[in-house]
Amino acid sequence: MERITGFVSRPVDLLGMSNRQTFDVLGLGYTKSPFRNDLLLGRAFYDIRFDAPTPSAVTVPDGPLRFMLAEVKDPTMNMTDPAAKAQAIKDQWAGYEGVERKAMLALYGDIGYDLGNALDPKNPFRGSGLSGTQNGFSPEGTLGRDGVPVPNGAELWRTLPNGEREFMAVYEKPNPKAPGTWLLTDAAVQPGMLDGIAPRPTAGVGATMREND
Repeated sequence: MERITGFVSRPVDLLGMSNRQTFDVLGLGYTKSPFRNDLLLGRAFYDIRFDAPTPSAVTVPDGPLRFMLAEVKDPTMNMTDPAAKAQAIKDQWAGYEGVERKAMLALYGDIGYDLGNALDPKNPFRGSGLSGTQNGFSPEGTLGRDGVPVPNGAELWRTLPNGEREFMAVYEKPNPKAPGTWLLTDAAVQPGMLDGIAPRPTAGVGATMREND
């Protein structure tokens, strides 16, 4: 748990949402989603909450949508075969070289990385700046492909199937160059709360969980 990567900063308040609602609004129903079994079995969901290092660190990953709206012509956008349409869009992007490609990257951010994921039907990433399934949608942000270190003071929360939220742990890492430690709350050390992860008792702090656990 030392580093958070990918599209992780979704500014949606999960407080009071059932696991079904959380599942839908965060778009967790994608192909081969590991969260399906959690939902069916009534398991809790866990999330880590922390403030972004700076407001500018969070960006909206909508480059693929803006690219397709501005650069891809109607004959391609109107193609009825999804696979052929996706390939035509990728071929158009592959045709940009040199100065032209640099100009496109300046306009559409991580389009070179994001476009293929947005066009992959098996990938949950949409490339539109929104996440969600069915009738629930939430804004989507990213902290970048390389991620950011989990900061000192980050919080681990547990959402029960009925939407009740429990504060489970706080991340302690006063020295950026040293391993961090998750300090568990009383709620977290109850049997089964962390799905079989055994906390390590530590004098003076109750229980801890190392970041590599």
